[in-house]
Amino acid sequence: MVRSIKKPLVSVIIPTYKRRNKLKRAMKSVLNQTYPCVEIIVVNDDPSTNIEDIVNVPEEVIVVNHNENKGPSGARNTGLKIAKGKYIAFLDDDDYFLPKKLEEEVEIMEKLSEEWVAVYSWFISSNQNGTKKVIKSHKEGDLTYGLLAGDKSLRIGTPSLLVNSEAIKSLNGFDESLTIHEDWDMFIRLLKIGNIKLLPKALWIRDKHERSNVNQFHEGKMKFLQKYEKKIEQLGKKNKNKILQNHFLDISYLYFKDKRYKKGIRYFKKSLQYIYPKPNYLFILKVFIGLIEGSLKINIINKI
Repeated sequence: MVRSIKKPLVSVIIPTYKRRNKLKRAMKSVLNQTYPCVEIIVVNDDPSTNIEDIVNVPEEVIVVNHNENKGPSGARNTGLKIAKGKYIAFLDDDDYFLPKKLEEEVEIMEKLSEEWVAVYSWFISSNQNGTKKVIKSHKEGDLTYGLLAGDKSLRIGTPSLLVNSEAIKSLNGFDESLTIHEDWDMFIRLLKIGNIKLLPKALWIRDKHERSNVNQFHEGKMKFLQKYEKKIEQLGKKNKNKILQNHFLDISYLYFKDKRYKKGIRYFKKSLQYIYPKPNYLFILKVFIGLIEGSLKINIINKI
């Protein structure tokens, strides 16, 4: 008789806020996984509703309703506190997994040495017009510099990741003071423990949507840069300039797109202070696209 090998439990944490229909799709994508040992934790961050009253939640799904709004990082942290899995996966309520995501990522993690604490995969970006595109990354190992620089060739988000539970819990969760890049911050801290492996397959789908609050984006960028100011300095002038140039051009793009041209120009000029040793032409092109988008009221970036 062949004895069956017990597979490790994976805890999937789904933070949700006022997205009833998309939450159903997200939960269904986890329930339909080919991997059999899954714990699903839905954390409702809308204190005005009770998930069980508005969504038919399967019995196997654990639901936590927040009494106060804590944001996506707070909701993920709530899930982390009760998760029992050897591995943790995250899924935003507007995204969804393809059926073999967990199976293939667990298979990779079980074969890796202890120097690797997580694996991440490619994803499919689904635009509002229905266009779908595979978003690829080609980097693994220590991704710290790429995360600090906002490297466009490094495409990794929380739904990409399958992470060792002990490693991520040792970091005391996500930084709830960050309004954006809280995922990059978590990955950077995680990389102090071990490396992140790449699984070059598209295993989840992201619904691409507009960023609504430019001021929040700007404030979040500055908080992120302030938190890693010493680390950025330690990387040397050349790398520091690349990092700051990229972030200021990103801010400039969104101000231009929002028709706030004075601020767009201000941050474009600020980026020029860090142009040495060479400009990032991809980010500069994005800024001019933002100027066109704001002037003509069209979305070019979301159609690319």
